[in-house]
Amino acid sequence: MFRKAMTRRGIALVLLLILVWTGTAFAFETERVSGVNFGDYGQPAYAYLQYIDSRLPDRDCVDGRNTDEARDWIAAQLKAGGYTDDQITVEDFSFEDEDGEEHPSQNVIAVLPGQTERRIIAGAHYDGTGAGDNGSGTALLLETACRLVKGDAPPHTIVFVFFGAEENDCDGSAAYAEGMSEKEVADTDFMINMDSVICGDFCYLHGGVADFKQKRVVGLEAFEKVFAIGRRLGLGIRQHPWTFDNPAPGFRVPDYPSPSTGDWSDHISFVERGIPYVYIEASNWEIPGPDRQYDGDSETADAGKIMHTKRDTLKNIEKLFPGRTLYHLQVFSLLISTALREI
Repeated sequence: MFRKAMTRRGIALVLLLILVWTGTAFAFETERVSGVNFGDYGQPAYAYLQYIDSRLPDRDCVDGRNTDEARDWIAAQLKAGGYTDDQITVEDFSFEDEDGEEHPSQNVIAVLPGQTERRIIAGAHYDGTGAGDNGSGTALLLETACRLVKGDAPPHTIVFVFFGAEENDCDGSAAYAEGMSEKEVADTDFMINMDSVICGDFCYLHGGVADFKQKRVVGLEAFEKVFAIGRRLGLGIRQHPWTFDNPAPGFRVPDYPSPSTGDWSDHISFVERGIPYVYIEASNWEIPGPDRQYDGDSETADAGKIMHTKRDTLKNIEKLFPGRTLYHLQVFSLLISTALREI
C-alpha cells in the first residue's frame, strides 16, 4: 500500500534524501533522438563550460569574485576565436540591487557582419553562480559566435551579446535594448535568448507574445522558422503543452500559453522594444505539483530543482544525468548555428 500511495515526486524526494545521507548519486536517463549526426557541434561549448564551472563559478553580478574575470575571459575567447578588436565592445552600465545600492556591470558584444544590414541578436547572460544557469548559455553562445565567424558571411548581421546582471531584473539586457536606436530596432529581425540549456529533462523553444483578449499568441514568425528547422533536423525540440484550449491542470487560463513563456529572462527586454524573440531552455513543463496541478518550479521530474541551488554544478549534473550536458549542447548548437546560417 505504501508503494502504491507514493507519487513520482515522493519517490524522487526519497532518492534525493538517500543521496544526501549516503553521498551516492543516482543516474537518471535522458531522452535522446536517434539518427542525427552532430559532428563536433556542442563539443566546444562543453569545453567552455568546463572552464566556467571550474575556474569562474562565482559570477554573481553584485559581489561575485569571478565576475570581472568572466567578462575579460569572454572577450579573450572571442578574440581567440577570430573576432578583431573593432568587432568586440564592452558596454558599461550600472544597476541598483534590492537595497538600492548602485553597482557597475558590463555587457560584452561581438558583431559579425552579414550579407545585409538586417540584424539578429543572439544573447545569453554570463552572471550567476551555476553551470546550468547560466554557464551553459554563455558557453553555447561562445561556441556559436566562434563557429560562425570562421565561415561565409551569414545572411544577416549577427550581434552576439553576453549580458551582465540578468539575475538582477535583467538589467544588462535592459541597458542594451534601451540603448538601441529606432533604426537598430527596425533593422532587427528577432532576438535569440539562451538561458539554462542543460539541466532540464527536455529541450524547449519558446516564442511569441500572449494576447489574452483574443486568446492567441502573436509575433510567431521567427519562432516558426526556427522550430521548423529543428523539426527538419530531427532534434526533438519541444513546445510546452499548455494552450488556451489545453491549460495546465489546476488553471482555467494558462499563464504562458504555448509557445510563449514568462518574463524572467533577457528576451523580455527586447519584447518591450517590439522585437520578436525565440528562447531556448532545458526544462520540464509537465511536472505535477500539489493536488496534481502543474508544478512550474523544477526542471527535472526525477531530481527536482537544480537552478538557483548549490546542486547547479557540472559535476553534480553529470552524476545525476550522465551525458545530458553534452547532448543538450549538441542539440541546441546544431539548431542555432543552422538557423543563423539560413534565416
